[in-house]
Amino acid sequence: MLSNQVKGALAESIVLKDYLSRRYRFLDRNVRCGGAELDLVFREKHHLIFVEVRYLKKTSFMHPIESINYKKLLNLGRACETYYRAYKQFELSYRLDIAAVTGSLDFPQI
Repeated sequence: MLSNQVKGALAESIVLKDYLSRRYRFLDRNVRCGGAELDLVFREKHHLIFVEVRYLKKTSFMHPIESINYKKLLNLGRACETYYRAYKQFELSYRLDIAAVTGSLDFPQI
């Protein structure tokens, strides 16, 4: 049985491959800044894209997106802003994506 950390890392790898297949340029992974961790960071033309990855095998109880509470969202916003300021490319805009991974990690759904 895989630990939650291993499952999370596998889910991040799945999302990373998905974004790369859409021609996003990978910048960072598991970056701590502003009091939170940014799972994945990409650049696409004039945008920085921060991706929070959430994984649940079964969605009968809740969807992975529902596991993000208000405090987590505030912390993610602060981390995005901190990274953005450190990147010092203010001609870029940025956004936060939530990537929900469900099902078996052998055959996941994003």
